[in-house]
Amino acid sequence: MKDTETINSFDSSLADVSKLVDKVLYKLHPEIESGCVSVDVDTTELLAPIDCGTIEAAINNLIRHAINIMPRGGELSVTLIDGNYQWELEVADSSKSISASNSFSPLASELGQLPRLMPQVIDQYLVDAHRLALRHGGQIQTWECPQGGMANVLVVPKRKMKSVNSIRPAA
Repeated sequence: MKDTETINSFDSSLADVSKLVDKVLYKLHPEIESGCVSVDVDTTELLAPIDCGTIEAAINNLIRHAINIMPRGGELSVTLIDGNYQWELEVADSSKSISASNSFSPLASELGQLPRLMPQVIDQYLVDAHRLALRHGGQIQTWECPQGGMANVLVVPKRKMKSVNSIRPAA
């Protein structure tokens, strides 16, 4: 599958994104605990037509990136936002900003593809999350947090589910 394919190529189903967040956090609990990372989760039910496997993988990559960028522990905040035209999942960490010159060199070429990227470490988790977001017509935006640390935001445009009635075969 090409990185630029969109959700239209997937078997999408209506799913609760907040439950995927909970599922990923549960799976990563041992890493979160051993890394001395405290987690604050702010999610409510958000039903969206998505490919669950792709979105779950993107969430997993964003959270793993945040854990890895805080090797001495820290705070992780996960917030799900339901906007008018898109939904967003913000994964913010309490890491110190690291200059882009310290980025992993094989992945530095991805910098141009990440919108509004502030200086930080780019690792394979973040690059993979960006590629997965593209499959849903979305993107990863990275912002420097005013209180310190970085926020990586999965932004996915809202799409309408095709009605079963609208897919009737011609008579």
